[in-house]
Amino acid sequence: MPYGVSVDPNEKSNLYVSDFMNNCIIKIFNMQVISPLPIIVAGVKGSGGSGANQFSFPTGITVDSNGNLYIVDTLNARIMLWHPNSTSGHMIAGTGTAGSDSFSLNYPFGILLDEDNSYIYVGDTSNNRIQRFSLLGGSPNNGTTVAGGNGAGAANNQLLSPIGIYISKKTKALYIADQANSRIQRWNQGEQSGVTIAGDPNGQTGSNATMLANPFGIALNDEETFLYVCDTTNNRIQRFQII
Repeated sequence: MPYGVSVDPNEKSNLYVSDFMNNCIIKIFNMQVISPLPIIVAGVKGSGGSGANQFSFPTGITVDSNGNLYIVDTLNARIMLWHPNSTSGHMIAGTGTAGSDSFSLNYPFGILLDEDNSYIYVGDTSNNRIQRFSLLGGSPNNGTTVAGGNGAGAANNQLLSPIGIYISKKTKALYIADQANSRIQRWNQGEQSGVTIAGDPNGQTGSNATMLANPFGIALNDEETFLYVCDTTNNRIQRFQII
């Protein structure tokens, strides 16, 4: 069961895919699966666990300009950094045990890399918050809550099981798939609350053109004029114009 996908920034025809149920990361060459065959680059296929060479349901994934993989190890409540050609990774965020303090994560899903500023942003789903960790931090790594963290709910300063994250290259605002609220929130850097830019502000689901139902992944186009949303329960991709 594939979950996360990331394009290699240096070799844009290569993909990395998190194989959720098989507990491994697959590399696909040249956007095809025949020659060469895809290879496992992280984890042990079919063998979940908490060792440095294992995952327990990997979800979000991203890759940096040096080919390093950043992998959300969901049930292990940690983020793993895996260098090219390594046989194991090391934990750069989370503690390996679910928790709600600034060092911990609880059922994380989404991840976003801000390589220019040496940060990763994590959709800390069961803690209803977005956590930012410095890539220069130690282990355990002390995270900063940059959105949510005010309990589960649909108020402007709350999130409910957030997953997807995108950061504006122009304004550095965070765009958040507030999954269980069926809305997309825009949260400016340093603000204590966000605004709804797609879906229902009060967290209601729907299937018409203005509504969403459990959105997961999000992205902006290069000009940041359109927002694309994986509207999961509605089985569709929605495009919204950014105003």
